[in-house]
Amino acid sequence: MKGISPLVAEVLLIAIAVSVASLFGMWIIGFSKTQTATLQNQTTQEIDCSNANIAFYGTPTYSSGKFSSLIKNTGLIVLKGIYLDVIYDNSTTQRIELCENENSVFECENANLTLYQGDIRSIEVSIDSNIYSIILSSSTCPSVSDKLYKKDISFS
Repeated sequence: MKGISPLVAEVLLIAIAVSVASLFGMWIIGFSKTQTATLQNQTTQEIDCSNANIAFYGTPTYSSGKFSSLIKNTGLIVLKGIYLDVIYDNSTTQRIELCENENSVFECENANLTLYQGDIRSIEVSIDSNIYSIILSSSTCPSVSDKLYKKDISFS
């Protein structure tokens, strides 16, 4: 029994090496395009969010199990998916998604409340009285928020 000639073996090795290198090169190109697109999206969001701001407006109140406040988009971009994160004295948290229907704001499962530049909305949500803090934010720019502490809320 005879083996393959050294010339054929060398040609096969070169062909296999070129094939593997080509596959690896195509994977690297696809991977880098995906990473570049992801980075570009994150950068665009960070630039947009540098012009965003949201705030509790006026004097927030708590009465009969209800937290009430005005909220305002004080930034330069539209904020969507407005929500509250309530942190209680015992360190538990509660996310309250806010929705809007014909200028009425209410609690819901998937926030759809949108605040345009300068918009002010009145909110009233059911929460426990053992509040430590309440954070107001949006899914558009989660890093942009406003925070109230218990001392900032008028209890009656």
